[in-house]
Amino acid sequence: MTEEVGPGKRRVPFGVWVVAALTVLLSLLLLLDATGIRPSNSASILMQLGGQGGPISWAIAGTAIIGFVLAVALVRLLPIGLVGTLLLAGVGLLNELGSRLGGHADDVRLVILVVAVLYLNTRSVREAFGQVEPSRGPTTARGAEGE
Repeated sequence: MTEEVGPGKRRVPFGVWVVAALTVLLSLLLLLDATGIRPSNSASILMQLGGQGGPISWAIAGTAIIGFVLAVALVRLLPIGLVGTLLLAGVGLLNELGSRLGGHADDVRLVILVVAVLYLNTRSVREAFGQVEPSRGPTTARGAEGE
């Protein structure tokens, strides 16, 4: 698919664009939850604890803003974008687990988070972010031993 060139002339995989777009979407929904514009769904347990306009709402709004920043870092292939998005997805998964236990689960959000985490941990994505050396092709057992 169409790919852009990021820092160091690396190409942005199409899946990274998709994950960044989904991160923006989830962050927008989270921001709408925190401000009370949209009835809270998966953040309902936290909202019940803190109430609308309380410190929990501010923390959720801050998390949404961080999500927007991480989406930009993700498409620019900055390592903080990868790590931060994985951490944000992990927090989202914990929230979804708590919401599921409380009877307020959002299955679509859960699936998006799981797919994003699995995709961002693939070797090709880690290569794009410079986290691992690019593969040079298939290795044999003998080649792996250093002979």
